[in-house]
Amino acid sequence: MEKIVFFTGGDDLYGANKILFNTLPLFSKYERYICLPNRGKLSELIEKTYDDIKIITLPNLPVIAKKYLTPLGIITFFFNLWKCKSKLRSLLSSASIVYLNTLAVLPISFYSKNYLILHVHEILDNSSLMNRIVNVISLKKANKIICVSNATSNNLIAIADKEQKKKIETVYNGIPQINANNREIDSLKSEKIKILLIGRIKPQIKGQNYVLDALKYLSDETKSKILISFIGSPVPGQEDDLNDMIKRIEKENLSEIVSIKQFTLDIAKLYYEADICLVPSVRADPFPTTVLEAMSMKRPVIGTNLGGIPEMIVDSITGFVIPSDNPILFAEKIERLVNDEKLRHSMGENGYAKFLDQFTIEGYENRYKKALNELNLFKI
Repeated sequence: MEKIVFFTGGDDLYGANKILFNTLPLFSKYERYICLPNRGKLSELIEKTYDDIKIITLPNLPVIAKKYLTPLGIITFFFNLWKCKSKLRSLLSSASIVYLNTLAVLPISFYSKNYLILHVHEILDNSSLMNRIVNVISLKKANKIICVSNATSNNLIAIADKEQKKKIETVYNGIPQINANNREIDSLKSEKIKILLIGRIKPQIKGQNYVLDALKYLSDETKSKILISFIGSPVPGQEDDLNDMIKRIEKENLSEIVSIKQFTLDIAKLYYEADICLVPSVRADPFPTTVLEAMSMKRPVIGTNLGGIPEMIVDSITGFVIPSDNPILFAEKIERLVNDEKLRHSMGENGYAKFLDQFTIEGYENRYKKALNELNLFKI
């Protein structure tokens, strides 16, 4: 049996790793290994679901991160890369395919002489020298590059040569429908209009502060009707993001409206309770899974016009697409949805129809197989 080794940069169950989990069945005819720097929710889920996938933990797995962008950090990064050298070469020596689920583990490519699939869930702005270097290496080392949106593909195509462009393919993500049989359950509803934002507590990227900015422009009447939940955890080592947000919420007397809760795997309950979902990214978000989840649950979405979000939300049909720097307009869209139940319902239904048409797990599997069909990787 041929062997495939998957690499990912962490063991959380946010968007990219959810899609990795959904991709694993496509390679069921291979002996599957997954390598990550630590154990957590992803490895737990894999172990509960599969008994034939081998999980390998490498604490020194070289993962590109901000903490390495200092002279000492660079030395530490390359030292860790060197420490993993023998283990990585041993692991990769018998593999037919190496699968990198994020650009953050791109350094693995230097030890790989195998067929390399790169699944790109990031948009690294080419105007930054470091980002451009990562993108250039990606184009050179990968045999096939799967991008999650046209925005992601176009970012690489912009600096690719003629041959490298042939490697790049857009494959929209898809997800299993969340507890489809119970989708209409309404028992968890309250009198308040519940607004939901699921994502890492990274306000400089995910836009939690943008939501707080917009609240300043909501009428008192609308504020009295709503409850906003931020669901997520900060990046390990960046807990100040969470602490600063808590301080701001308290300082601006928003504690009765806004709450912050830890990420949970029971997302069905969160979406059952929600009336409106927000994806207010203030930096290009390639293809946020939370939009798909909201659409699958018939929830309207307000998202920014960055990255792949406009490819997902049809403005004024399935939700609203707004600029990432206009809190007054953001507030207007929130007001409109809060105060118009029929609009929430119609947008939710339209989003669900789009989900069924484009973003189911079956559709994802078909698109993925088609993208790699010429490589004869799938033994079906």
